[in-house]
Amino acid sequence: GPPPRAIHGAGRLNRHPCRFTPQIPVEFRPAWFNGAPKIKSKIKSGSLRIVVTVGGGLLLFCGSGLARERPESAAFILASRSIHDFYRAYSMLQLILGGARSGKSRLAEKLASDSGLSVTYIATSRPLDGEMNQRIALHRGRRPGHWGLIEEPLELARVLGENAAANHCLLVDCLTLWLTNLLMLEDADRMAFERDQLLQTLASLPGEIIFVSNETGLGVVPLGELTRRYVDEAGWLHQALAERCQRVVLTVAGLPLTLKGTAL
Repeated sequence: GPPPRAIHGAGRLNRHPCRFTPQIPVEFRPAWFNGAPKIKSKIKSGSLRIVVTVGGGLLLFCGSGLARERPESAAFILASRSIHDFYRAYSMLQLILGGARSGKSRLAEKLASDSGLSVTYIATSRPLDGEMNQRIALHRGRRPGHWGLIEEPLELARVLGENAAANHCLLVDCLTLWLTNLLMLEDADRMAFERDQLLQTLASLPGEIIFVSNETGLGVVPLGELTRRYVDEAGWLHQALAERCQRVVLTVAGLPLTLKGTAL
């Protein structure tokens, strides 16, 4: 038979290329499914190992890092016509929470850099005063120069849908500034619309997406209807996102506390 084939996936997965034994063709054809598939997954030394046996052929997939969050992705392999469909199906959503100067943005930037993917930074802030300009300059100076940048204060769902890809990492910083921008609009219905659009689009987004947001509900809530609504909306958004994300991390004093998913 032909020699073993190797196909490299996108991002982190390409550090552990997929290797096919000679019995397995690159394209999955209907005639090939002549037996019940057997799937085994095992995590060893931080890496994911998925072994699929169908019709006497052995198919080995290896992944690392965030890929281990999705061992059930083997089901995508069996349902797809080609290995590339598996990579298109791969996705990872992370929510990084923390208070002011907690280190949440620095942690998110490190996760994006360590992903091995091309990164686009999605900034939601508006430079409305000198203090905000200083904060923006601090973040800009810390980011690698080769990262892409998109500035979008309102239409977050649209930007994510246009830029998410299996070989790409999107870093959104931050959600609470995005909420603030929407709450300040004269259109009272715009915030609910944009929030619902974001939550609905998450399930269909490929690649890795990291959300950064301020955990504002742990301290004293200042007086004022708008402030109380902001704290409420942020809390509800965080709960909805945490349901949908594979990893949720609370950052305190620069240290990550993993609330959901594999610990950092």
